[in-house]
Amino acid sequence: MIASDKTALILNKLGFNWDEVDGDHIKKMLGYGFEIGFFI
Repeated sequence: MIASDKTALILNKLGFNWDEVDGDHIKKMLGYGFEIGFFI
């Protein structure tokens, strides 16, 4: 088990679940990164 799987399992047991990442999520994340100068 890799660390991220273990973290996800613990968070799931605590009632926290991640939403599925889709193309819209990725566009928003990249757009924000460019907006704040993260990729420059």
